[in-house]
Amino acid sequence: MNCVTASNASQNPIDSKQIAQVSHIDFCPVAPYNFAVTSSTRVCSCSSHLCFCLRDAPITSSACCSRLQVLVYDGQTAELAKTISRFKDVALGGAYRRDGKLIAAGGVDGVVQVFDVNSRLVLRKFRGHRAPVHLCRFSTELYQVITGSDDKTIRLWDIPTDKQVTVLSGHSDYVRCGRELPSNPSLFVSGSYDHTLRMWDLRSNECVLTMDHGAPIQAMLPMAGGNLLASAGTIDRYAFTHAEAVCRRCS
Repeated sequence: MNCVTASNASQNPIDSKQIAQVSHIDFCPVAPYNFAVTSSTRVCSCSSHLCFCLRDAPITSSACCSRLQVLVYDGQTAELAKTISRFKDVALGGAYRRDGKLIAAGGVDGVVQVFDVNSRLVLRKFRGHRAPVHLCRFSTELYQVITGSDDKTIRLWDIPTDKQVTVLSGHSDYVRCGRELPSNPSLFVSGSYDHTLRMWDLRSNECVLTMDHGAPIQAMLPMAGGNLLASAGTIDRYAFTHAEAVCRRCS
């Protein structure tokens, strides 16, 4: 997909053309509910870029390409508000923290960066992954970042100490998605190209449940109740009810 369409009840849809495939979109959970669009490419000798736009605001892809910047648009005026230029290679998986103050993004170089949205400063650079990082999520308590990589690992990073907390190993192929369970933030579910969803207990760093999707997994989503997981891959879409018993056992 090389286009992002934004619309609301009062305006016609706005198409934002991208010069490369849009790999990830993440919504800010707080008003004015901005969303981050990750769209990366190499053009000539230039590095790649991570594009952020706000609700109802178009992105000028040619400007992103030539300046190698992150463009942040004002949600009320649709004018350019902020520019971030901090990526040396392809950016992946940009995600907001739930208070809207920070954004974390991975890259094909394996580096995870945490940005202050207002100041545009890089607050942390986490190095440890040995392959591209497609998955970035902030933990529920705000002060940790969970990442998943093509090096087949999930890693937990602590923002205040700038340290790696733990490494979760068990997948046999790329890790491309993951989320904490809403009903129990101590449980994190990851999806991989090895066809499996794995549920991890972050207190013991152990895998407590493995579910077979039957095909490489590209995306997953836990339902609000915490006892149902949906996964999407290259063949079909499945929902799993096994999570309910595990949540009760691990709580």
